[in-house]
Amino acid sequence: MIYLVSKVVPTVAFLDIYPKNGPLQQLAESDSELIRLVQLFIYEAETGDLEEYLI
Repeated sequence: MIYLVSKVVPTVAFLDIYPKNGPLQQLAESDSELIRLVQLFIYEAETGDLEEYLI
């Protein structure tokens, strides 16, 4: 699981999930893909497109 935690706003965002077992068990995302995921999170946060889930 790849997640982002904001220190400014009380937010935890799950950016990606990959399996614990099997051929894809290792993190296969490149650095550029991780940066893209964070940029997408920032964009969606700024445009109000994030979905809020209370747990």
